[in-house]
This record gives sequence, C-alpha cells and structure tokens, in this order.
Amino acid sequence: MKILPPPGPERRRQLVRLGVLVGVLAIALWFRGNPAEPPALTSNLPAAAPAVAPMTLPEPVRLTALDEAAPPTDVGRNPFGFGARPAPEAREVYTPPPAVRLPPPAPPMPQGPPPIQLRLAGLMVDPGTGRTMATLKDPASGSLFHAFEGHVVDGRYRIVKVGMQSVVVSYVDGSGQRTLGLGN
Repeated sequence: MKILPPPGPERRRQLVRLGVLVGVLAIALWFRGNPAEPPALTSNLPAAAPAVAPMTLPEPVRLTALDEAAPPTDVGRNPFGFGARPAPEAREVYTPPPAVRLPPPAPPMPQGPPPIQLRLAGLMVDPGTGRTMATLKDPASGSLFHAFEGHVVDGRYRIVKVGMQSVVVSYVDGSGQRTLGLGN
C-alpha cells in the first residue's frame, strides 16, 4: 500500500501538510498537559487556603492589678517634682598643695631695626674690573639700584658682600644684616 504519491510537487505538499498537522498536535498536547497533574496556578495566591487555627482573644487588661504593683521605693531625686534640694553628702575637704612660685617672665627682647625689604633682581660681572655688580629692587617704590660691594644704596643700606648667587645687605650703621638670594 502506497501512502505517499510519486515524487514531485504533490508529494511535497502532502509532507508539508503532515508536518503542520504533527506540529499542531504537539502544541495542543503541550498546552493540555497531563490530566493526572493538577492545573498550573497562574496567580500568586495559594490554591486552597491553609487551615487556620481558631482565633483566641487576648486576656483582658485588669487595671486593678496595676494598682497592686510593687510598693514605692524611696527615690533620691524626682526630676518632675519641685522642692528643696537634698543636703549634700559629707565629703573629705580637698586642700590644694602649696602654691609654687613661678619665676617672673623674661623681659621682652629688644626689637632691632625693621627688616630690609630689598630684593635681589640680578648679578652681573663687570668685564673690565672683574667685580660683580648687584641689581637690587625696592618693592615699595619699584626703584632699581645698581651697586658693587661696599657701596651705599638708597642712603639706607650698605652692600656688605656680593657672592655668586646672593648678596649680603645691612643698614648703613651695620645693624640688621640680611642675605638676599637670587629669585627670592
């Protein structure tokens, strides 16, 4: 007995119909499921409510039993009551150790002249004499001064020594000596 027609377009159509029929049957069986199993739940609620224990009422509050509470105790302090403060307890009297005399403070150090406000702007070697000339700037007035070692600048300062990267400056009277470095 021949179930399938001879090869060709009719055989292909019949095989496609058979495949579609088998797919539809498989889907129907899938959704139908096994009748022996309970149906799947679609909600988050339980299928059957669990057995609830019978509800019992709480014991009634007996207000008369509250009055029969522990007898009041003697409290040393009542923050909500007014009245006289209790007498302080007798304590041992503290006697401080004998006072230690501190030496008197040292007299203040004498203040010297005000600091020198000049800045070292540059150094240059004189090719003819080989001496180094310092260029100093007064930041208050913006004035530039050129001087060699031993010269007086601005009538107030004397150049004490000129080094390779610094200059030592003091007041004309020799007090208030300060070293000025390049770039400071």
